[in-house]
Amino acid sequence: MIEKMKEYLLLFWNESGDGQYAVSPEEMREAMQQWQSWIGNIAMQGRLVATKPINYEGQLVRRERSCWSII
Repeated sequence: MIEKMKEYLLLFWNESGDGQYAVSPEEMREAMQQWQSWIGNIAMQGRLVATKPINYEGQLVRRERSCWSII
């Protein structure tokens, strides 16, 4: 029997990666409306535990072929 996870973590990456957004203010407004609708729907279902932005500090690690590299 397969058990379903009750909670899990979703991480969303800002493509620019430097603390700034790589889109125009209008594109940001449209994206935020879509995001708020999507996350709001999850919250209305009682499935949202918490949201919190993460800091921009840290390193991105990527695997290329057989080795890992820090980008």
